[in-house]
Amino acid sequence: MEDVACGQLSKHFKIHSIIPPEQHGFQKSRSTGTAVNSALFDWRESKSKGEVAGAILFDLSSAFDVVDANILVAKLSIYGLEMTSFLWVRAL
Repeated sequence: MEDVACGQLSKHFKIHSIIPPEQHGFQKSRSTGTAVNSALFDWRESKSKGEVAGAILFDLSSAFDVVDANILVAKLSIYGLEMTSFLWVRAL
């Protein structure tokens, strides 16, 4: 059931351009490796232009352990999901 929901959410987010192209996590054919390569490319490009580049890194490995269901449902509503999706998320 979770795989089906994930697939449907991913498709919805892609169709409506909700996830930016810079997002590498939880994306098909993307990984930490593609994220690092993308960052290196951007940093090298900035350096060649004489610009300064930096990074702010966060460890979100436990982020999903503390997601507030009410906030998640509110965000899903903003992204155009239907009531059935909210009820399913609330039941988890």
